Amino acid sequence: MHKAIKLTALIGFSGLLGACAQAHKASNMPVKKTVPLNQVNEIVVTDVTQVTVQKTKSHPQISFITRPEQAPDMRLSSDHHRLTIEGNSASTHITIQASGLTLLSVNDVNHLSVGQGLRIKSMALNDVAQTRIRGTVYLDRLSLYNQSHLNAYAIWLKQLSLYDQSTANINTLSAKEFNLDMHGQTQAVISGHANVMQATLLNNSKLAAKRFYTQRAFVKAFGHSFARVSVRKTLFSFNEPTSVIEYYGTPKVYRRALNGSATLPMSKEASF
Repeated sequence: MHKAIKLTALIGFSGLLGACAQAHKASNMPVKKTVPLNQVNEIVVTDVTQVTVQKTKSHPQISFITRPEQAPDMRLSSDHHRLTIEGNSASTHITIQASGLTLLSVNDVNHLSVGQGLRIKSMALNDVAQTRIRGTVYLDRLSLYNQSHLNAYAIWLKQLSLYDQSTANINTLSAKEFNLDMHGQTQAVISGHANVMQATLLNNSKLAAKRFYTQRAFVKAFGHSFARVSVRKTLFSFNEPTSVIEYYGTPKVYRRALNGSATLPMSKEASF
């Protein structure tokens, strides 16, 4: 009888442990929370694993999937126009559903995905390991900093700036006037057409572009930079003989070499 009571007690205690373990496991399960954006038109995201940005047909909102104890810190500005989201390097996936944002700033993120038809006035990527743009998106300005990497099918874009060993691989750039600035060992490959008005390469930057459709564009290369482009009528200008521009086509060439002479060899390729 004593053994039976003891065995029953042990079974009851083990059952309680199991229930506690199940409760603890449930408390650590990832949960999804959704927050309406209302008047927000600027979003700054820092230190999360993954960010997805999508066009919305209804009310703008932001949702995140994470463990309860790892929920990101979210703060609204006093005028309710800017939302700041700070994670903690945890496995957090944030989804932003919005249209017509003035600013989207993404910092220290492993993966950023941008959906079809999205309109953002200015997007800044800092230390974003991989950014993928699916379909056509509409941006006025896109800036990449600190070894950020971009893969895009099509962008309607006026200004692209690359800094700090960042790279961009783009199929098609559509805009009446497009400007490209490349600083500090950056690399850009444009495999489709691009209406480029001006491209400036600095400090060991590399550009490969198959088709510049603009009738009057400037390509400038400085500081051991390299450009290989296929053009119609493009004006080339560079101030340093350490930089090289290769072209294929029939451009009118304007050369200005302050520190010596430079050559423009012909090339039939437009890729590295």
